[in-house]
Amino acid sequence: MKAEIVNCFVNAFETTLKEKGGFDLSCKYKKAENYIEVSERVGIIIDLFGGSTIHGKVIITMDKEIAQKIIGFLMEGSTVEEIDQDAASALGEYANWITASAATQVQEYGESISNFKVDIEANLDKSGEKISCDGDMPFLSLGYLVDNDDIELSMAIA
Repeated sequence: MKAEIVNCFVNAFETTLKEKGGFDLSCKYKKAENYIEVSERVGIIIDLFGGSTIHGKVIITMDKEIAQKIIGFLMEGSTVEEIDQDAASALGEYANWITASAATQVQEYGESISNFKVDIEANLDKSGEKISCDGDMPFLSLGYLVDNDDIELSMAIA
């Protein structure tokens, strides 16, 4: 993984939370992982593929509480009790903002993100769901505390 490309996604993630959501965040840890566990959390999975020069996965996992806060902000202050189809759609839009911001930034390095797909996983009652990246590429994961809730940004990109 190229550091400058990773930094584009980190910057896009942090800026979107701060500027579009008004959230305070601090990075708690950085680690390398072979897979990401999504069980009992909400997950945003961004697959980068096709005509892009950057390929791989970007996964954002979070506690239900921070997902509800993000969704509530995106739905103009609505209170969100469960992660239903409308809520998942709002999280998909949030993922689009992050990806669009990263896509703009990576152009500075001669790279492009032209094809991507977003999936939302709300595995709040399941256990053992693990996501890996093709080719056994490891994930770089950064754990954040956002308004006293946990959220993790994981990237396996080439």
